[in-house]
Amino acid sequence: MLTKEKLQSLRMRIEDFNQTLEKELGLRLDLGNISYNAESARGKLQIFSTVGHASAKDAKRIADFKAGMHKFGLTLTDLDREFSWRGQQYRLVTLRPRAPKYPFVVEVVGTTRVVCLPRIAQASIHGIGA
Repeated sequence: MLTKEKLQSLRMRIEDFNQTLEKELGLRLDLGNISYNAESARGKLQIFSTVGHASAKDAKRIADFKAGMHKFGLTLTDLDREFSWRGQQYRLVTLRPRAPKYPFVVEVVGTTRVVCLPRIAQASIHGIGA
């Protein structure tokens, strides 16, 4: 019987496996949204190469960061920088310069979970901006 907890456990195992897969083969698995019932589950499994040139997605991420970095007192070297805020480790992914409340797009370190942090985080993030 499939449960939400089992599927969350599966997602965590894929994340753990990604670290090995990335080092050995230069690949990364991404399991999108999952629909399920008691007998079966459906999801979209994507495989990405982590080696080589920057993708179009990376180019947009960098362009968005460049567009807003001066507004927050950041430099290009702050992109992908890891920091701690409210007891959680994050990596700065990009900025949303036109977002008034949640401009910092970050990834929770150790996962692929991407969240947006509020402007107030700028003052609390040591070494970035503020």
